[in-house]
Amino acid sequence: MHKTSGIFGNVELTPAWFQATYGLQEPNPFETDIDELVEHTIKKNKLLYERFPELPLGEREPQPSCPILLYDRRIVIAAAYGESAFVWNAQTASFWVDKNFGPWKGFNDVSSVLKVEVPDWENVGLVQEMLAKWEQVREKTDDSIYDNAIEWLDFDWQNPYTGRKYRFSDDASFIDLGLFLCGSTEFFTILAAGPQLAQAMLEKCFELSTSYSSFLRGVFNRQKVTAFSSLGGDNSCNLSGQMYRQYAMAYDAMRVKRYGNLPCNLHSCGPSSHLYEVWSTYPNRDNIVLMQTRGIPGQLHKLKKALPNTFLQITIHQPQFDFENESPENIQKIVEHYAKEAGYQNLELVVVVNQATEKVDRNIRSFYEVIGQINSQLLQS
Repeated sequence: MHKTSGIFGNVELTPAWFQATYGLQEPNPFETDIDELVEHTIKKNKLLYERFPELPLGEREPQPSCPILLYDRRIVIAAAYGESAFVWNAQTASFWVDKNFGPWKGFNDVSSVLKVEVPDWENVGLVQEMLAKWEQVREKTDDSIYDNAIEWLDFDWQNPYTGRKYRFSDDASFIDLGLFLCGSTEFFTILAAGPQLAQAMLEKCFELSTSYSSFLRGVFNRQKVTAFSSLGGDNSCNLSGQMYRQYAMAYDAMRVKRYGNLPCNLHSCGPSSHLYEVWSTYPNRDNIVLMQTRGIPGQLHKLKKALPNTFLQITIHQPQFDFENESPENIQKIVEHYAKEAGYQNLELVVVVNQATEKVDRNIRSFYEVIGQINSQLLQS
């Protein structure tokens, strides 16, 4: 039986936290032996359990699992056209790109975009590197570990209220992919001042993104799309409402046309209250089953009104709320505040922790404690 009310909480302890706490350096998965990657993941899970045995963090006896061995789709597509300025960042366990550089930097007319050809993905260097690594996974681990690792090809999620499972196929959004291809300053300048060029880029990015996703699904025998992710995009928060409709929403409409009116996931990393009303006008709003965005005190009820049936994953983060340096009393207040504004349902609060101090440990425990108190009160009412 699934819950009909109540909220959820999740603390994500970053590689920076593991390094500060235990001196563990997050390895570059493409330069590290598969066995070492599996052992590294097991070690982190054990350490978490030993530190927080009373909390849903880590495992007493972790099962072997393999980490994500996929380059970011945006990096792969940019690299296919010559992007090479990306480096491994152990603090975030991800590859970072120079946001002021891009292989399309300097494109200033529609004809330049139209001439861009879709790459032969199998011959792209990063793709070959990924496929070789996957063969190592297949050879060195059993089927269950391999299958578990493949799950990261898509974004799997289960609604904790209904129990319904979704597999979101991920195409890179235009707002994010365009930034990787052009560099941030040039890309946003084009969006604001070059609508014809921006439209040509939008259509080309859609072609590239869906082509690469189709290629990956073919490699891993996952041809059917049953739900799709990346509506909006990480950088949606940087767009005005008008520009969001013109570019992000128009791009999303192309995906609905291609895949059908399927369940989907909406995303915007930063504070986005100026977009709430725009999100409420999505033609397929009822099929937006999951949303991630930044929490803004006093604004969550507006987001709930805009997306009344959507499960919200709300990140509590500075500068809106400095979780790591707050008092337990203020953590209790902010969690209770968000829970009330959400109507005590369809809500998961997410905290991302980088700092490693006794105060942070205390705050993590306080966070889970207030989540438990709220849910206990709801059961008794």
